[in-house]
Amino acid sequence: MCFPPFIRWPRLTFGSWPSDVFRLTSEALTFGIIDFRFLPTYKTRHNYTLENPFFMEFFKMIDDYGQPHFEDVRHWLFICGDDEDFAQVLTWVERNTLSGRKRVHSEYLPAPNERLGGHPPKSRIAMEPVKLLFLIDDNELENDGSTPEPLSQYATPDHPLYKDNRKFNERRYAMYPSELRMEFYLQVFRTFSTTWGVVYQLYGGTKSLMASAISDSKL
Repeated sequence: MCFPPFIRWPRLTFGSWPSDVFRLTSEALTFGIIDFRFLPTYKTRHNYTLENPFFMEFFKMIDDYGQPHFEDVRHWLFICGDDEDFAQVLTWVERNTLSGRKRVHSEYLPAPNERLGGHPPKSRIAMEPVKLLFLIDDNELENDGSTPEPLSQYATPDHPLYKDNRKFNERRYAMYPSELRMEFYLQVFRTFSTTWGVVYQLYGGTKSLMASAISDSKL
């Protein structure tokens, strides 16, 4: 990729977040998303139990580094994976209940030839629903006087693109085989976010970053 020669790009350095950065943007921070399938310990998740879930070491690292805390974000989406992964996440949520959060179970339904996870098209494992868990803040009403409501299932849009197997190839638009459809990320961001709002994304997948930018310009 080429850039115009008159643009001077700043030197990038790594450092810590300012201690009050999330407090200053707390009013705009409305939605957070964690995709547990992208966490570093996910591949060894079968070695863990409900008493000691696979993501606890990662959560401890978040606590060590500080903000944002789970209470700082009004609404959450946890992308869990299969039934076993969902059970570990749900058990943790039930034991660490966030005040005023309503739990809503949902599912992401892959398209027949989406090849989710890089598996063969239409295979059982590629067609297995991805379990979702929404944590919705009921204490504060949205501007229209109601709290956002997620769908019970997120399926492919009713569009010829998804009806003709020869036309649909989601893998062309994914950097990682576990990324979900762009339409899904757009749906949830438009449900839970507002223009110029702040979205906290932790291992959400590359597409979620793109969808948040697109939603922000379209809302």
